[in-house]
Amino acid sequence: MIKISDVSIHLRASFADDLSPDINSEIHFKLKNSLDKIKIESNGSDPIHKITVKDLNEPNLLKRQEELSRIFAISCSLACENVVFSIRDKPDSLIATIEESKCKNEENENHEPEFIEEEDEEGNTSITINCPALVATFGISKVEITAIADIDFDGSKFFNSFRKLLKVKIFEPKNMPREQNFVESLREYELAINSENRYECFKHLFCSLEKMVNIKKEYTGDKFIEEISNLTGTNESDLRNFRRCYNRMKHCSRNNAHTTELTDCLEKIPSMMRNLKKTVDKVILLRIRLLQLYL
Repeated sequence: MIKISDVSIHLRASFADDLSPDINSEIHFKLKNSLDKIKIESNGSDPIHKITVKDLNEPNLLKRQEELSRIFAISCSLACENVVFSIRDKPDSLIATIEESKCKNEENENHEPEFIEEEDEEGNTSITINCPALVATFGISKVEITAIADIDFDGSKFFNSFRKLLKVKIFEPKNMPREQNFVESLREYELAINSENRYECFKHLFCSLEKMVNIKKEYTGDKFIEEISNLTGTNESDLRNFRRCYNRMKHCSRNNAHTTELTDCLEKIPSMMRNLKKTVDKVILLRIRLLQLYL
């Protein structure tokens, strides 16, 4: 049996309440409770982060590479309050490079390139670089702004989730209803963190919450709201808003009142996302901590 000590995974980090930001976001993670076993690396505003976990010593990880990445993403998302980690390919980067050799010729090896700056009627600036072997033009149409945020990454939450989810084999069908409810809730959570818009993320998060809360007993109406509030401390009025918007988004609009309510919900989603994810995370982490009682 081969045990893998160190594992590195590339994941995309995004704010749950702003999955497609209008400006670049540079997330700096502050590790706590990591015991120096976690390292997170990134390149400036590039959303792809390399997460390295040391001293795992888990058997048979080589045979579970796809499952490993998915559990990594779930566990990392549970370790951060308002950040989701998703498995997406790194976007292509367009890099303009001028090689020194292309700006030399036989007559003068030390020929320097000539830079010409021009501005059109709309105020767009372009720079033309002239050299004997190359003419390259670059257009500048906007200024990019990067917002920098420091986010806590709780290593104890990560390791507790990661190790137990590996043992449970959460992506395999289960025989017991409680086990299947647990698995389905995590699948909804996985769909949420891999969503490309807040609308889908919100729906999957609430569905995950519903399945995880009702894992052993079916709660409905006010009892459902009270149970979540007791488990997480989330305000009951906020929970009712979550449920109201989820129900409206799930069903077709049949009249003007439905359309107005849906519009209101869509406008409020950004302000609700952080609190909803925090609530879902608390319930999932509680179930994971008490895993032996539920599975």
